[in-house]
Amino acid sequence: MLDKKFLKYKNSNLKKTEYTDLIVTIKKLLNEVKIYRNENLSLQELADKLNTNRHKVSQAINMEFDKSFYQLINSCRIEESKALIENEKELSIKTIMYEVGFVSKSSFYAAFKNVTGKTPSQYRNLFENK
Repeated sequence: MLDKKFLKYKNSNLKKTEYTDLIVTIKKLLNEVKIYRNENLSLQELADKLNTNRHKVSQAINMEFDKSFYQLINSCRIEESKALIENEKELSIKTIMYEVGFVSKSSFYAAFKNVTGKTPSQYRNLFENK
């Protein structure tokens, strides 16, 4: 029986072993290399780093994380920005924004508020006296 993750993509040419290898490498690039900090990162660039095509990378991300490529990248950026806001009180919000890979204040604030329900400044206020 096919794994549930593969049912949606039963006609895809992404093999289970290839999927597993891609996910292991993607997680390493996200967690250890922090590839999401590259403000110009694209699905194609990630696929090139993985020596495969962008359709397979997109499928693997969708299957593993239940997110699109850009949703995944933004969620990684927001998680790191939250940690920096909590632990690096001397860094400005703008510095943090650039550090994690955002180049647009409006997209950073929108993504941050979407995830946390607060603006970065409101989020920082939660940790001011800790």
